[in-house]
Amino acid sequence: MIKTFRMQTIAVMLATNVTAIVLSLVMISVLLIRPAAETGANITADVVDALAQSFEHMNPADRLMILRNLDEQENLSIRVSSAAPEMPGVRPSLFGGFFLQALKQRHESAGATEWRLDDRGWFWIQTKIDEAPVWISIRTRRISDPLSGLLLVSSIALLAAIAGGIAVQRRVTLPLSALEEQVDRMESVKTLSDLDESGPREIAALSHALNRMTRRIQQTEADKAIMLAGVSHDLRSPLTKLRLSLAMLDDADTELLGTAQKQVDRIESMLGQFLEYARGFAEEPLQRVSVGKLIRSSVELADAANRVEILLQQDEEVIVKKDAFVRAIANLLANALVHGAPPVRVNATLIGNDLLLEVVDCGLGMDPDSAEALVRPFARGNSARTGDGTGLGLAIADQVAIAHGGSLSFGRSEKGFTATIQIPLPNHDAAAS
Repeated sequence: MIKTFRMQTIAVMLATNVTAIVLSLVMISVLLIRPAAETGANITADVVDALAQSFEHMNPADRLMILRNLDEQENLSIRVSSAAPEMPGVRPSLFGGFFLQALKQRHESAGATEWRLDDRGWFWIQTKIDEAPVWISIRTRRISDPLSGLLLVSSIALLAAIAGGIAVQRRVTLPLSALEEQVDRMESVKTLSDLDESGPREIAALSHALNRMTRRIQQTEADKAIMLAGVSHDLRSPLTKLRLSLAMLDDADTELLGTAQKQVDRIESMLGQFLEYARGFAEEPLQRVSVGKLIRSSVELADAANRVEILLQQDEEVIVKKDAFVRAIANLLANALVHGAPPVRVNATLIGNDLLLEVVDCGLGMDPDSAEALVRPFARGNSARTGDGTGLGLAIADQVAIAHGGSLSFGRSEKGFTATIQIPLPNHDAAAS
């Protein structure tokens, strides 16, 4: 089944042209070639009958002289033979077929006994001269088969139509292909540039509408980032003052002071996540770093040095956005440590040009479909895997995966719950060398 718009267009165009050419050939054959062949057959039959009647009243010497003179004509050849010509089964052309059919009907109705086509393409008709059966053949100057010329012209027209159709179709689909490539390369709305609004009116209108939509989304994203960054920044000043005030309370209840300090730390962590999510990771440059270093930095950031097992099949270098990737793995580790069950481990695997990073814990986990819903910003799950965080941990991890052209997925089995980041590494071979 043809699935692409380009191939469907070419197939429809090809079928339409072939059908039109076949119908044209049929109409030309029926309305032009066949009537012309029938007219030629009637003329030939009249000439043969006239020759037979003329020869019947001539003596053999005069008959031979006339035949010799007629045979020497440039545009006419006449043969008379008492022996029947051989029939090797020469296949006539379309015009010849119509001609033979019409001539056969004419002579059968006139009482002619037989007709034949010899191996040279001469058409012979049996008649009688002086009550003796003779074969007469008349041949004019050879002309080319009109159907061959029609087929050649039709083939050229078909190829020209296909070439023109492909050119038109390419001009129509080129903006669509550009749109597809641009969206595939998009790491975030911030990096999406305007589409070319030239070309056919319908395609230009679509590109213009998409450009307007893109600008609206970019403005919305910019407003959201400004809002989150502004709120986070404005809260840091009173939070810093609160931390200093807590530090100055020397005679306060130690347990109460510790609790307050933890809440301040938690608020600062939440503000940090707000800022990270607001900034995004699209503008961070790519760096060459080993997979092992990525994981160790993530474990350190998650403060889980003695609580996570690292499994590396091969510690190769990859090209990624280092800080973003470290934050994504750290968020998954924090989620597993808080809501899962030990032991927690990180598996790193290179499959072809894809990097798979799995964070596995032995907890009961949740349904993968429910987990995927938690990648939305500020989403909350059930009590089994939801704490009092910001709700941005999985959203940031998903954002990082998308920024690398990959994906974040979840799985659950009898052995535990798994969160997997899979990203393509087109430059992996270059990095490894």
